[in-house]
Amino acid sequence: MQNPLAIYAQLAKKTPLPFHIPVLESECSKMLRSASVRHIIFEVICKEWWRPFLSEYLLEKTPKHKVITDIYAQLEAEGDQVQRHWKISTLKSLKRLDDGVDFKANLEFHVGGIADFLRPLLDDRQVTQCQADLRQIFTKAIEIGKVAERDQCPVQFSCSPSSSDSEGWEECFVNVYDEGEMTPPASPPSEQQQLPFYVTPKIYRPATAARAEEVICAGRALFPSTGIFQSAQAEWDSFRRASRQAAMNIGRDRRMSADSTTMAPPNWWSSGTMNGPMVNGGILMKV
Repeated sequence: MQNPLAIYAQLAKKTPLPFHIPVLESECSKMLRSASVRHIIFEVICKEWWRPFLSEYLLEKTPKHKVITDIYAQLEAEGDQVQRHWKISTLKSLKRLDDGVDFKANLEFHVGGIADFLRPLLDDRQVTQCQADLRQIFTKAIEIGKVAERDQCPVQFSCSPSSSDSEGWEECFVNVYDEGEMTPPASPPSEQQQLPFYVTPKIYRPATAARAEEVICAGRALFPSTGIFQSAQAEWDSFRRASRQAAMNIGRDRRMSADSTTMAPPNWWSSGTMNGPMVNGGILMKV
């Protein structure tokens, strides 16, 4: 990256994360940057495309579609069969309504939002490719979400990592960092940076009276104990100190150069000067 400080400042103005996205070219920064991007993408997927009773028709017509999830929750008191039959009938009706709705505008809104946020990290060609990749990812996520919702055994997701759930959550970059070997940052991490940070969600079937929880796909997270946040912060602090020192050195050199140019008197009588044009027939001969 040609200007990490400028890119860092641009990202810092609009980051939705509890920490700043690293912009250096070190392995630590690259891994944390990759994890951050995946987190941002799955935030949209989980909040927009994997919500209960996702319907293009309802999103297009009214923002009050949460009433359907409230009705479904209330039907729990009527028993599992009643609740399930109502859900199946409702999903079939919503599918018929969705067939007449163009969902492209909603999809493009979220594609554009992520691409715009990541633009400081990308060139024009990469922005176009990023948008194409996001369209493909979101379209696939919508398909998976609808299939999961129609599954006879409910499929859910979790975005809350837990180090005690070793089956449901994995360290994103396991064994890469050793907390005992990390360099302490000049400024300590914030309280939010001390919390586990999910990269991809845990997908599972919750436990019931008849069966234990079934993990379909373990979630991946960054756990602060690995030291990745501390390492990234230490690298950035070191880079900023070096940048400030370089700027100070440049400024000092420029001041010294300016002082030398404006204050040093001309050496008229140096060797060869007496035979120059300023002497022979020049201004000095008339003084």
